[in-house]
Amino acid sequence: MTIMEIGLQIVFWMGIGVLIVTRLLSWFKIKYPPAIYIVFLVPLLAGLFVHGYLTLGFINFTVLFLLSAIIPAVGETLALKMDLGGGYQYDTRLGPALPGGLPVIIAVMWAVINIVIFWAVSSTLIALIKTANLSSVNDNKIIFDLIFCTMGAAFAVIFDLVMDPVMTKGGLWSWKRKGKWHGIPLSNYFGWFISTFMVYFIYTRFFNLFDPKYFLIFRPSVQILFSLLFSIMLLDLSITAIERKITGPALIGLTFSTGSSILIIFVVLREISF
Repeated sequence: MTIMEIGLQIVFWMGIGVLIVTRLLSWFKIKYPPAIYIVFLVPLLAGLFVHGYLTLGFINFTVLFLLSAIIPAVGETLALKMDLGGGYQYDTRLGPALPGGLPVIIAVMWAVINIVIFWAVSSTLIALIKTANLSSVNDNKIIFDLIFCTMGAAFAVIFDLVMDPVMTKGGLWSWKRKGKWHGIPLSNYFGWFISTFMVYFIYTRFFNLFDPKYFLIFRPSVQILFSLLFSIMLLDLSITAIERKITGPALIGLTFSTGSSILIIFVVLREISF
């Protein structure tokens, strides 16, 4: 096992650890301020940094981290100031806020979600390229980047289709103008798609820091771990949706998690067969 594969597994198990701790707190009805959740994110962030520096290098990963945090933060600050996206506001329980009203923990969450999705999409796409021998996609970087950015934005929207109703029902943020998806305006999801697409597009095209060939050094069954982490994060949200009796988001989360798990099993079994 290489150092980079060890780094990837560090992130995976730290992410699982965070989810286990928060799930146990929920099941045992141990209440804590939502702002404290940032403490649980520290191990996951540490793992992401270790893995990011081992794979992309210090400068490359730092650029990805900053883009993942700053672009969504700027977009949300403008939305809060200009009353866009259905008009929404965050609960004070989320803790200290940046100038403009965006809680610090939300900016951190944006960075974590975008980076996890970055690795989940790259692992899924590259594992498929290796297992299905789609070398033509891998050789054409423009096509790869566009597919990558679109998949990343789609993953983010799917994640938020589950997360937003759960967090809204929990009272962590509220909407001034109710929308069609469990009270959430569809424009919110358009904003998620654009914001995430911009993060990945700027990173891959303007900085030209992402070379898909580099990630082919990983065995598919190891690289696919980030897809598994994303699926488990989505499954955890789906369980909360079930607990709060939010059927639609729960079904979406469970369906996507199950589909991702089937893909992961397919990749691992295919690698073993060879």
